[in-house]
Amino acid sequence: MNSEDSIREVRKKYRLLGQVLNELQRRHWAAKEALQLGRGGIAVVSKALRISPNTVKRGIQEISTGQADAHLLAITRIRKPGGGRKSNTTSQDLSPEFDSPRADSKPESAGEPHATIHDDSGDQTCGRQG
Repeated sequence: MNSEDSIREVRKKYRLLGQVLNELQRRHWAAKEALQLGRGGIAVVSKALRISPNTVKRGIQEISTGQADAHLLAITRIRKPGGGRKSNTTSQDLSPEFDSPRADSKPESAGEPHATIHDDSGDQTCGRQG
């Protein structure tokens, strides 16, 4: 069987099973498929499933060291703690003076750049010289 046939076969198997697998189970399934295919299996599986070869290698490592069984027994978390986007609590802690983007700007300096601006002497000057 050539690699294109192998890729089609892996995709066919994955279509039947892939929708019910979580990230960890998908990685272990891909690793077992790669091991069954033998030489070149990692490349075939990663191409068929459109996943990184490193993901398949990580699954193989987890299976060979016995981490796969430990993860399945303690299925409370799939990813390590601390991953993902940080919570949005810091924006609530800001003081009200930072709520407005123009809170620190003076009314006479905001707006049209060519508008008349008053200087300290009371004279009116134009924003551009001409």
